[in-house]
Amino acid sequence: MKVNHLVLAAMRGVSPQKADEQAPTTDEVTMAMLLQKIWFAALVDWPARLHGQAQVVQQVRRAAELLMAGISALPSKGWAKR
Repeated sequence: MKVNHLVLAAMRGVSPQKADEQAPTTDEVTMAMLLQKIWFAALVDWPARLHGQAQVVQQVRRAAELLMAGISALPSKGWAKR
């Protein structure tokens, strides 16, 4: 899926062209899926005027930070081990 590819590249801090150099781990796929769901939920709030654009960006950014910290804290898992 194209969006998964872009999310994976962003999570790895590489360009979308370099994201394919290594297959995603199960944790990366799970995190990409969760971030997309959080992003979609936050976007629903925006046109409903529950949150502004800056708040949507902040919510998704914070969710990404928390997910990355949680995955990194799991025993024998994390971004360094692929």
